[in-house]
Amino acid sequence: MNSYELLLLVFKVEAKIVSSNIDLLYAHGKVNPPNTVVWDSTKKCNLDCIHCGSGGNYGEELSTEEIKNIIDQFSSFGVKHFQITGGEPLLRADFIDILEYAGKRGLKTSFASNVTALTKTRQNQYQKRMSL
Repeated sequence: MNSYELLLLVFKVEAKIVSSNIDLLYAHGKVNPPNTVVWDSTKKCNLDCIHCGSGGNYGEELSTEEIKNIIDQFSSFGVKHFQITGGEPLLRADFIDILEYAGKRGLKTSFASNVTALTKTRQNQYQKRMSL
């Protein structure tokens, strides 16, 4: 085993120990869940701003069902707020469904957008279905 392989092994062991300790602390009420989770839902964007790192591609993005399962976990952990960002989150076809699902699971929801895809009709739909 060379020094690089040894270092990787040490990191893996330490990561397992840290993870186990966090699990134990959480189980005994010693670690609070995060108040807010910010989810980078996509790298797709309809703009090309010089200051931004979006506009690329994550490869496969999480499916609607995958993110709903994760939202269920956030809810059970006691997370209070779920924010969707991107790229441009409005470009996801399931965007409103995800926001609505998170709201139904008791999470306050919000999103960060460049709003260029936000028509008055869509704005009214989001306001009716979001828990702000």
